[in-house]
This record gives sequence, structure tokens and C-alpha cells, in this order.
Amino acid sequence: PDGAAPVSASATPLISARAAPGATARALEVEEIKAIVKEYGAGARRAIGIAGFDAVEVHAGHGFLISQFLHASSNLRTDEYGGSIENRARFLFEALDAVVAAVPASRVGIRISPFLGAHEVKDDATPELFSYVVRKLQDYRLAYIHFSEPATFKKPKDAPVDWHATSQLNQFIELVKAPTKVLITGGYYLAEAELAISSGRAHLIAMGRPFITNPDLILRFWNGSELFVGNDPTGMYYLPGPKGYTDFDTLLEAEAKKFVEASTKVADAAEDKAKESK
Repeated sequence: PDGAAPVSASATPLISARAAPGATARALEVEEIKAIVKEYGAGARRAIGIAGFDAVEVHAGHGFLISQFLHASSNLRTDEYGGSIENRARFLFEALDAVVAAVPASRVGIRISPFLGAHEVKDDATPELFSYVVRKLQDYRLAYIHFSEPATFKKPKDAPVDWHATSQLNQFIELVKAPTKVLITGGYYLAEAELAISSGRAHLIAMGRPFITNPDLILRFWNGSELFVGNDPTGMYYLPGPKGYTDFDTLLEAEAKKFVEASTKVADAAEDKAKESK
């Protein structure tokens, strides 16, 4: 806000198509981290106690703030929030502590993205890092852990239904214990989702992009209708305005457009024929 530099775990370059060349984040001070931790709890309390949400999800993945603290590529700190895996995970668990102190843990989920490397936020010790995180998360008895498939953007169009079966996530999924559920997202459609659940890899599957390009996705699944598969080649999902984000047709809208187009053609043909007969 007000033209101030974005904040991060450390003063690292901004990796974004919308960032100015050479732009750098500002490292958070410890007192600022403590204040942000309190905001997590306050946000959860408002979401469930005032707004009436069923649950809240702590986003600790995709290169966002908590993820920046977790990964060695973006966390260069030498204080209690940097260095060892335990220290780099401190912000995550302090934020989560604030959330579960504000609302029941059974109404809290968390999202993580091992191996995803979004915004160049990476770690050479990803298995060790996320094994530690997932094991410690078991103490909280959360509603679910939301895993993002690391190869989402590398999935070929002709990938088999069981393409996710050998996912790098499996080493972490097997660490999740009841009552916490496993939720997975990234490159799933109906057949892939049904297989993941029936095979025991997941309890729940989340879908994002399919809902953007198919506003009536559930109806299409139910009817076995064809899906519009978009790959967002120009990054429109993250740009202002409706174009390429909320302007996709439902089945009824698509059929209505086809009907209008066909009717227009018939009317034009009839008009042309009438002119010729004169």
C-alpha cells in the first residue's frame, strides 16, 4: 500500500511478471511478524464468528508469505525465524496456533505445496522440510491438509487417468493421520478425482481452473457433458476485469448462443431468397 515495498521473510528480489525490474521485498521485523500472527487469529475469528464461514484455510503454499518463511531460497534470516527447518517453520506454527486459539481446529485446514516452486520459492531439502511440517501438523487434529500437486503445470493433455498416482506428494500424504483428512488439488477432473479417492490417496479433491472455464462444472459432470479446458496462456486469470476469468459460458448460455446463431442464419437465408425471387 502507498507504494511501499512488499514484505517477505528476507530482502529478496520479487519474482513476478507484474513486479518492477529490480524490485526487492522488505524483510519483516520480528515485532511485525508477531503482529501478523495476531492478524491470522483475528481473521479466523471474524470469518467464522461474524461472517458465518464453515471453516478457514491457512494458505502456507504457492510462494506466499508463510511459504517464503518455510523455504531456504527466500528465507535468509539469521534470527529465530531463519536457518534450521524448525526455525523456518516457526512462523507457520505461530500463525496456526493463533488460528486454532480463535476457532475450533476441526474447522481449520492448511494448504501446502511441496516441490511446486511457485515464484521461485524453493528448497533443496524439500522432503525433510515438509516431512517435519506434516508430522507436526498431526498434533493439531485439523480438518484437513490441502496439498497442491507439484506437477500441475507440467501435466500433458493426453495424460492417463492415473497420472497422479506416483506424485511426489505421496511421501507426505502417508504421514497424515485421522481425524485430519487429505485434500489434493492440481490437474484433476472427474475421472482423476474419482480414482484418487477410490484408491485411498485422498479423501477430497479440490478443483479451481475447471470451475473458471466451466461455471456449471457440477452439472457438466452430472450430465457427462463436454468440458471446456482452458490453460490460461496469457495469465488472464490474474489480471483485472472479467475477460478470460468470468466470461465463460454455461451449457445453457452456449446452447442459447448456438440457437441465436442458427436462427440468424436461417433468417438471413430466407431474406436472401426473398430478394432473389423479386
